[in-house]
Amino acid sequence: RVHVRGSLLSVVGKEKVVVKIGDVLQRIEGSELVSVLKGYDAGLIDRVEVVTHPPLRYDPDGNTAMIILHTSSVFREYMGGFVGTEEMYGQGEKNYRYGGYGTLMYSHKGLFTSVSPSLHRSGSSYIEQQTYRCGERQYSVETPSSGIYGYAGLRGVLQYSYGENKLLGLALSWNRKKYDNGFNGTECVTIQGQRDQVIESVNKYDAKEPRLTGTAYLESAFGQRNHRVWVELSGVSLTNRSQMDFVGTDRTRGLPFTTYLEHNDINTSGVSLNNDYAFYLDDNHTNILEAGVKASMSATTNYRDHDSQMTGQPAAVTQENKVRWMELVLAPYVSTTLQMSDLWWVRGGVRYVGTDASLRQLEPSSSAEDVSHYSGSWLPTLHITYSPGRSHKVSLLVNSAITQPKYQDLNPFVWQTNAHTFYRGNPRLRPQVSYSSALQYAFGGSFSISGVVESGRNMISAV
Repeated sequence: RVHVRGSLLSVVGKEKVVVKIGDVLQRIEGSELVSVLKGYDAGLIDRVEVVTHPPLRYDPDGNTAMIILHTSSVFREYMGGFVGTEEMYGQGEKNYRYGGYGTLMYSHKGLFTSVSPSLHRSGSSYIEQQTYRCGERQYSVETPSSGIYGYAGLRGVLQYSYGENKLLGLALSWNRKKYDNGFNGTECVTIQGQRDQVIESVNKYDAKEPRLTGTAYLESAFGQRNHRVWVELSGVSLTNRSQMDFVGTDRTRGLPFTTYLEHNDINTSGVSLNNDYAFYLDDNHTNILEAGVKASMSATTNYRDHDSQMTGQPAAVTQENKVRWMELVLAPYVSTTLQMSDLWWVRGGVRYVGTDASLRQLEPSSSAEDVSHYSGSWLPTLHITYSPGRSHKVSLLVNSAITQPKYQDLNPFVWQTNAHTFYRGNPRLRPQVSYSSALQYAFGGSFSISGVVESGRNMISAV
């Protein structure tokens, strides 16, 4: 039931995948899973288990599968590692990828540690050539572009198992992304009986994004039935500094054309807590009552300046703004899972999400006011699976989710992006709540079909 296509690892009938190697959960993006698996010798893996209904803390929406790689006896006392490199080249000298990665692992008497550095650099090129016609007007555009993306990262895990189903650990991750892209454009407007207008432009985008995350976690068992408690505390710090430089020239008429220079700096830091309890209602651990709370607190500071002018003329528009967005989210939940028979599996629950948010102008350059608000939403879930045989599975998923507004949707300052386009956020936006129902049929590990109905309220969109 596990499919691998390039760097994508998936399970038929599920939208997301989490991977555990032994008792160690891999806390990475899905696109990095294949790279992590390259770091393990196949001789260290005894068997692979696919769990379609993992614990609630891994699968809140019923769309996540867990792949568990059970390690062999060799891994209990092990020290080793590997180093790998890769090179890929496409058509043209600007299309390439090369890099290196490695892993060093140590396992001894319940202690596991690993360190995994990686880096790569890739280049790509693209060209758009298109002509649009409307009546007597014709618009042609040609935009060759090329870009370079660089990545360097380091992951580390330290975990200690001090008894059956009892462990504590620390996971750290640092990565740095760098973008360097250039876009050259030629636009031609042709109107019958008039002289063609040709606009040439050069657009450059540079950005750097370092990110540091850390997670401390604890899992323990208590009571005669080995009820479980899970505590996870995470922190993140992210910085993004970007610059956009646009220069346009009207080659045919010698007229000035819009140019602009823009800086955008974002600094985000936050902490989150996840505390989950699983109470087993029978000795087989098939019927479960789960309850817990998720909480997070974050602060984002966004500084942005924008200067635009007509070529050869004094600056026409000068914009500058600095805001701070603070957010506190508290989400208690309760859920029950019932394995009624070999045919039926049911999970139902409810979650309340309370959000306290505020936006404050640090350097007011407009008439915008500081804004703060609180919102709360009840989010029910119901997951039912009917399995009449090993190869057949029918699932009904009823989910509700909440989406917080993005920072650019909240910033109240008016931004001019070109001569005719302006953008303004709304700091009074509330979180968006969406509901979805899906009926799905899966056959074996090769085929699935589903129908989905979705709705929502307070939907966030640009007007």
